[in-house]
Amino acid sequence: MDVFSAQLLPRAAGPVLRRARIAGSLLPGMVSGVFPAAAEDDLVVARRADGTEGLRVPAGDPEVAAVLLQAVRRELREVAPEAFLQAWGVR
Repeated sequence: MDVFSAQLLPRAAGPVLRRARIAGSLLPGMVSGVFPAAAEDDLVVARRADGTEGLRVPAGDPEVAAVLLQAVRRELREVAPEAFLQAWGVR
């Protein structure tokens, strides 16, 4: 039985803070000429039964986020729920 689900969700923030984060991610690109993708998502692991979030971490840029999500989903399939929580430091 799957106890948890993992997904990428937008960071909790209002429109002003979201725009500030995007602008902040663009500033280094203006200096270096390399523009990384804005990291606006969090990896969220929640209980399927009631939707309670057990873990929310910044997912990084979109390529890293996709790899992280796959790894966490694989771990959720292969590891007991208690072991997963302990490995990620969730109380």
